[in-house]
Amino acid sequence: MQDITWYVKKVSGGILPVTIKVAVCPEENGTYVLVGETATLLSNGSAKVLSSSYYMHYTKVYLTTTSVTDQSVQVFFNGRY
Repeated sequence: MQDITWYVKKVSGGILPVTIKVAVCPEENGTYVLVGETATLLSNGSAKVLSSSYYMHYTKVYLTTTSVTDQSVQVFFNGRY
């Protein structure tokens, strides 16, 4: 059994949201595919946990925002296979 989770917290920044998406890939230099796990952090101090039933050898967490000010986000990974 596998457990894969990401704890993501917006630490500081403007009022515009930060969006987090999870992508996976089976090989080191391959094409990453978004797996549909998405969270949006609106305010400073808000946090979300993402979990994915898709497991491949490589995983990325994408952070995006439309803000023109700096955004500070913490990401923690927990994985067990």
